[in-house]
Amino acid sequence: MSTGLSQTYRQAIMNVLFKGGSLPTFTSGVFDVSLHTAQPTSGNEVGVGVGYTAFTTSTATWNSATAANPSVVNNAAQITFGTATGVGWGTITFWGLWKSGSRSAGDLVAYGSVPSQAVVAGNTPSFAATALFTQMSEV
Repeated sequence: MSTGLSQTYRQAIMNVLFKGGSLPTFTSGVFDVSLHTAQPTSGNEVGVGVGYTAFTTSTATWNSATAANPSVVNNAAQITFGTATGVGWGTITFWGLWKSGSRSAGDLVAYGSVPSQAVVAGNTPSFAATALFTQMSEV
């Protein structure tokens, strides 16, 4: 399963630790969760105009990171998207976590793969608590 922080945020964390830099600014816990047909980029999010909108989270949406290796953060409650319309959304294989309101700017924070699921008109994709997770581990 493919999951983790984006390259932008891995680099920012290392710069904070070793160079005294700063993390990109965002409101803690407030992210847009998106669905994708391949590893997330701002260009492969499922179609707009077919009942799809990203899911906006708050700090209450996420569990605290585990102390284990790898350290894991996952959703604390079920996340449910809208009902697909028209031609549907295609086959979902990944989710993306974006700085809220910045998906078109490509500000991906983290991502993860999900079991492949075809989303046709009438389907309402939903992910149970702990189903969406990202992790950091030793190399």
